[in-house]
Amino acid sequence: MFFDETEHEEREFLFDIPADDEKGEEQLRLRLMGYKKVGGDIVWRGARLLAGDLIRRGRSGLRGRTTLELGAGSGLLSAVCAGLGADALSTDGDEAEVPQQVRTAELFTDGLSLGGSLSAAFLEWGTPACQEAHDASLEVSPAVDGASPSRTPPLRKRGFDFVIGSDIVYMPRFIPALAETIEFFLADSGEALIANTAVATNTSHPEARAMFIAALEKVGLVVQ
Repeated sequence: MFFDETEHEEREFLFDIPADDEKGEEQLRLRLMGYKKVGGDIVWRGARLLAGDLIRRGRSGLRGRTTLELGAGSGLLSAVCAGLGADALSTDGDEAEVPQQVRTAELFTDGLSLGGSLSAAFLEWGTPACQEAHDASLEVSPAVDGASPSRTPPLRKRGFDFVIGSDIVYMPRFIPALAETIEFFLADSGEALIANTAVATNTSHPEARAMFIAALEKVGLVVQ
């Protein structure tokens, strides 16, 4: 069941999937549960921009991969990844956000028949919280709401091919913990995709970007 005092609404998102050697052009149809944020939509601009990048990677770019979305909010990026054939896990460190992600996972259907799955879970940032989640995953396969446990990617160290997020690099005090979380869960050959669209609090957007790059380099990640 979906229990939350915030008034939510269901929205439909449509994406055109380009033709490739396997299939012709198709349309990916996703249903998301969320609440209207600043600007009057249930997703911010960064999620739409990064969703476009994921779509351009096509079916072969994500099919059979594992993806972890941080600070997911409505979970658009995870839904896109699942629609393109990934086993996607949508997470947030705000307990109030998780119910809508659970509902979005329940609404997901594999419309393109690429074998993707969508799950949702609570996850705080920082090495101690990540280690706790990792240890818990070793004790029992996490029964995350919204998907079959066997298809839910466990929150294990180096366990994800992609770590993604949008508009999550705007509060300076959380940047070091965010970098630690990306480093903890990203596979050795994995890729982190982070989009931030000129959003920052208590600092400027360029300064937030510089702080984030420095934090990523401090934990040993290569920034491009």
